[in-house]
Amino acid sequence: MVSETLHTCSEDALPVITAGDSKAGQLAPPKQFMKALKRWLESQFDGNWTDRGKSLKVGIQFDANSCGICAINCIAHAIFRDRLWEQKRAAIEQAEWFVILAKRHMDDVRALYLIIPINLCSPA
Repeated sequence: MVSETLHTCSEDALPVITAGDSKAGQLAPPKQFMKALKRWLESQFDGNWTDRGKSLKVGIQFDANSCGICAINCIAHAIFRDRLWEQKRAAIEQAEWFVILAKRHMDDVRALYLIIPINLCSPA
């Protein structure tokens, strides 16, 4: 599976579209999609969007199941300057993201439902 991560940002106030490929350049960004994305961005936002192709930094994967982690890390690297993903950290990254997402899910569940502990051992 190839992870094509698209990223839009504004460098020097110029709107740009960049793409990245975590499978080391096996696929080029789909031309028709990139043209349609550019047209849509220009119709929704002011400015002439520049397509910079595969200029987005992304970690390289050597397996078939790290594309999701690579995509998340690509965004985190571009925005927060997180360390770029490496294959040798695949298992640890998967576990870390599982914990982050599970904790977030449980926080949301707790916020939605008021959980009242009931003491079944004491008389009513």
